[in-house]
Amino acid sequence: MPDYFWEDNQKEGLSFKFRRKPTTKAQCDANWLSIQNRIAGKKQRPIYPMLKPILVAAGFFMLIVLTYFFVNQNFRSTEQYTIVQTGFGAMKRIVLPDSTEVMMNANSTLKIPSVWSDASQREVWIKGEAWFHVQKKIITKQNFIVHTPQTNVEVLGTVFNIKDRREKSVISLEEGSIQLITDKNRVLTKIVPGQVAIVTKDKKMSIATDNHVQFRSSWQFNQYHFEHTSLTDIAEMIQDNYGYHTVIDAKLISTKFLTGDLTAKNIQDFIKVISVAMNVRIEMSGNTIYIYPKQ
Repeated sequence: MPDYFWEDNQKEGLSFKFRRKPTTKAQCDANWLSIQNRIAGKKQRPIYPMLKPILVAAGFFMLIVLTYFFVNQNFRSTEQYTIVQTGFGAMKRIVLPDSTEVMMNANSTLKIPSVWSDASQREVWIKGEAWFHVQKKIITKQNFIVHTPQTNVEVLGTVFNIKDRREKSVISLEEGSIQLITDKNRVLTKIVPGQVAIVTKDKKMSIATDNHVQFRSSWQFNQYHFEHTSLTDIAEMIQDNYGYHTVIDAKLISTKFLTGDLTAKNIQDFIKVISVAMNVRIEMSGNTIYIYPKQ
């Protein structure tokens, strides 16, 4: 191999070798002539026909984007909502833009229009349980509507509690008057203070009188009222409000009922009071509560 083929570039401090082979003038001239011949013999293709499909596709894409943007913006400006949620064992008090007070129970969701005005109807959507003190609009006479999957509660100014759990809505009226509207027949049903309306998922409605209707919203003060309440119903309340699955011994299901009032700030206090009041043994394991007969 000739000495000039590889050269160690030690002078530059590099650790590699590179190839150095001189190119003659005849070789340079021959290469340049070959390039010129190729340029002269190659026809120049017009740019526009090549870009036309791309431009058409880009224009169609922009049309779709602009149409979606316009429709989406219009939809959001007319139907934009704020979602308020509470976790298990938590409560939250909020004041709506019209000064209506809402106290949300645990494990509940309230959907509220982001924009309120005298020109629009006051309405909210509830899933779970909440207590409402609706401010009356004397000048505009705007109704206030609470939507649930089972019914719509229409009021002017009133105080009531609404619980929407297990595919059933229970509306308890403390002050004022409200109208219930079912989607099935659009019939208005008016209830007065001291009455409780129950609407099932198939839109069937029943109304009863409760002389202690105010106790139905006492949960906001961590107080609970029971009137011959079964252990099964109490277990459902524990799951709805605190998120614990409850397993009841078969011997207790049809034999244990509770009447009275209790105060509990958390699940630990709640099951302690239930254990003493109902004379049962209660154990907690992870996210499950077990209720046994007391030995």
